[in-house]
Amino acid sequence: GEETLFLLKLKQHERGFYYHPNLKVAHFRRTKISIILRSTFYAGFYRSRTMRLKLKGSHGMFWLPAIFVLLHGLFFLDDLVFLYFTRMYLSIILFVSLSLAMRVKKISLFPMIAFLHYFIVFIYGTGILAERLRWKK
Repeated sequence: GEETLFLLKLKQHERGFYYHPNLKVAHFRRTKISIILRSTFYAGFYRSRTMRLKLKGSHGMFWLPAIFVLLHGLFFLDDLVFLYFTRMYLSIILFVSLSLAMRVKKISLFPMIAFLHYFIVFIYGTGILAERLRWKK
């Protein structure tokens, strides 16, 4: 998210930026779950800010993590509807997680991938909602 804002600021100041097809980007590997979740929150937060400030409209897919967070509120309104949608979403998470674990040929990673996927999407969606509710960073 921050890099998108940076590139948009460059564009606003009429500065150029170029991409080279052979450019490689290295990402810092985070080793603590708290750091992963914090960066995920801010990724959702800045993505939302960028979409709100710079783009005329946003694709519906952008809202899925925020809708996922709001889905948890259904538990208090109608638990059957909550369980219906939760089962649908969890089936997707389980199949994607199984696929990712099989891709690296480490099926033992499946439970951890599924667990992290759930919480990472939840935290990312929370970041989107926090920005839309004008939470200040």
